[in-house]
Amino acid sequence: MITYDLNTPGKDYADLYKSIGSISLSLIHPLESVWIVESNLSLNQIYSSLKGIDSNDRVLIIKMNSGEYYGYLSKTDVDWLASKRF
Repeated sequence: MITYDLNTPGKDYADLYKSIGSISLSLIHPLESVWIVESNLSLNQIYSSLKGIDSNDRVLIIKMNSGEYYGYLSKTDVDWLASKRF
């Protein structure tokens, strides 16, 4: 899971979003600042691949492996999560 606070008002973060897509085998973007990605890369490699982040932005990358989750998301996002083996 990649989550962030982007703290540069008015900045175009398109490069960040493209880089998240490029490291992913499959992904969902269920919340405004959360992406859940399936990737063969390590957490460090994922972080190193992210483009367009400023020094005042905050990023957290977490490996999901419990298979447990709870929340209210779209059916598409829930179906995607259910199909994965984290």
